[in-house]
Amino acid sequence: MTIEKYDKEIVRYALSILTHVLILLIIVFLQKDYSAGGGGFIQVAAGGAFSSGSPAGAAKEKSAKAIKSAKAEAKDPLKTKESESDKIDNGKNTKNGNDSKLDNNQNNPGNGANFYGYSAAAGDTNGLNQTYKEGSLNVSMRYPQGWTYIDQNVKNKLDGVTFWFNAGDINPPPYINLEVKEKYLFNEKSFKNHFEMNGNIMYYNDPTEMSGQVSQIIYVRTNSDEDYSIKLIINGWDAFKAFQQTFYGIVKTFKFGKSWWQ
Repeated sequence: MTIEKYDKEIVRYALSILTHVLILLIIVFLQKDYSAGGGGFIQVAAGGAFSSGSPAGAAKEKSAKAIKSAKAEAKDPLKTKESESDKIDNGKNTKNGNDSKLDNNQNNPGNGANFYGYSAAAGDTNGLNQTYKEGSLNVSMRYPQGWTYIDQNVKNKLDGVTFWFNAGDINPPPYINLEVKEKYLFNEKSFKNHFEMNGNIMYYNDPTEMSGQVSQIIYVRTNSDEDYSIKLIINGWDAFKAFQQTFYGIVKTFKFGKSWWQ
């Protein structure tokens, strides 16, 4: 690589980092000024997606209990409770006919926080009725109602997209960042798990927690000129576990290039 090309790469990544920082500041600013409707609470919809509204009966009661539990855990991190997400399907993912049991991540600080392991069969696409599309790389991805996005281009080419939940008063809101990656920067040793799906290699690690925020990255290693990473960041283990299958569903709907995959 020539010095001139290397300098251009440094400028490109510096601009990309500044752009993402500005996006996060915009998200925080919008959340401070946003006035939520529908009673101002969050629920987990049938597809696992966050949505706002005034559901009746059991759905409303389950949502209220989930929020109350999350607040109690935030006040006293040593006091843990069994969340509603732990009870779904008795620890099995039966929606997709997958009987794989929940994995227990002993390294996470969630006091035995259980989560579904990622696989080609994982993911719930119910409720993903919004679609993002762009033309430079033919990228598209479905996302839930109540979410919005900002995308960024560098030299008329997609560089990344940030999706976040904006139909409630969660601060900071959960968000998903899709980023276009330079292939030569990929380091296979930084991921401990991978599998092949439709000609692409999906690399990932277990979810991690930092300062109360849980995150997980899915790296898409492709045969095209670009790779992609899709990252979820959300507050708390209960919220992560409740939304995890929807996140995997969003990843499943990701398409790119001439040979889009489901």
